[in-house]
Amino acid sequence: MLQIAGAKRWVVHEPVHRDPLRSQPWTLHRAAVEERASEIPRDEYTLVAGDVLYLPRGFVHSAESLGDVSAHLTIGIHSHSRSDLVQSLLELAADDARLRQTLPLGVDVGEPDHLAADLAATVEALCERIRSIPARDVAEVMERRSRAHSRPAPIAPLAQAGALHGLDRSTLVSVRPQQSPTVWVNGASATVRYVGGSLVFSSAANEALVAVLESSDGIRVGDIPGQSIEESLDLVRRLMRAGVVIADEPIIQTET
Repeated sequence: MLQIAGAKRWVVHEPVHRDPLRSQPWTLHRAAVEERASEIPRDEYTLVAGDVLYLPRGFVHSAESLGDVSAHLTIGIHSHSRSDLVQSLLELAADDARLRQTLPLGVDVGEPDHLAADLAATVEALCERIRSIPARDVAEVMERRSRAHSRPAPIAPLAQAGALHGLDRSTLVSVRPQQSPTVWVNGASATVRYVGGSLVFSSAANEALVAVLESSDGIRVGDIPGQSIEESLDLVRRLMRAGVVIADEPIIQTET
């Protein structure tokens, strides 16, 4: 909570459901929350303009404005949890044929006795499969999911289109802010994963991709290593069309 005008008093109580997930809103525990709110607070804070209060998820809190004008901004932080690791493991485990097997026709899924044998077989297969999943595979899924929740910085599309049209060896390009692409090399291919999708290049382009995507100050097209100028131009064009990189010196083509 960022106080931007006036003052506000915040009252904080311990959670009734610690570390809730996004699918577990406080309204599921309304009675417990109301009871907790009636107890002696854990902490009380008075915020004035410029103050910031951070609350980990789950803490019961309330606010009271002090004075005539009081305004604050609430900024949510998307954190990762072990539940996200579980979801990633389940996604990867779905490639196991035993876990995709259809339940018997006519099974009553609401009857425990009907499910017992298949449930036991499923748990055994699931445990066996997830124990074999390497951390690298989980990291790849987590990175993809995390990227889907981020949003790259806005760009000037017409200016970038003009820069793309006038692209040459002297053009300075850099990663679009808040894009955070990654390069994964697998055999003969190198895949650039970014917000919104992925691009596949030859693994021979890995050195060039790393140079472009990890340069903190940008790089001239003509300075991209390991590629001919034609290959560098093609690589940058693909990255620019996907919105992964931008030209820091856009050229707008005009009629005279």
